[in-house]
Amino acid sequence: MQSAAIGPARADASNAFVILQKADGPIQFYLQVGAYSIPDLGLPYTSSGKSVDNLWGPLPVAYVKIAPTDSFSIMAGNLPTLIGAEYTFTFENVNVERGLLWNQENAINRGVQLITAKGPLSASVSWNNGFYSNSYTWLGAH
Repeated sequence: MQSAAIGPARADASNAFVILQKADGPIQFYLQVGAYSIPDLGLPYTSSGKSVDNLWGPLPVAYVKIAPTDSFSIMAGNLPTLIGAEYTFTFENVNVERGLLWNQENAINRGVQLITAKGPLSASVSWNNGFYSNSYTWLGAH
């Protein structure tokens, strides 16, 4: 009797994060540490180990926020992009179908972001390193 060959077993985590956040007071912070993969329909799967090594490291989002008032703040560190309507990590966005524009946006940036609000209006301006390069040449607004 012959048995069918079974391929190699694989276990992985799409998101295994610990998130620490202080969201009140004049000094705030956000730290997201752990492992992640970024599955995208139609593209080869990359394991969380390779994703962490090749993308943003084990601390992909980490910033300090200075909020002297309720209507103005400054953030600095590894920031989520201002571009796009879909979040990067699957625990935030379960749509692995994604879209053509998602594949082209810069998901995480290092930089500084100013945020202001007045009534129902708000604006954000970011000076950052674009596609996670070491060149701070991008200016974005939302």
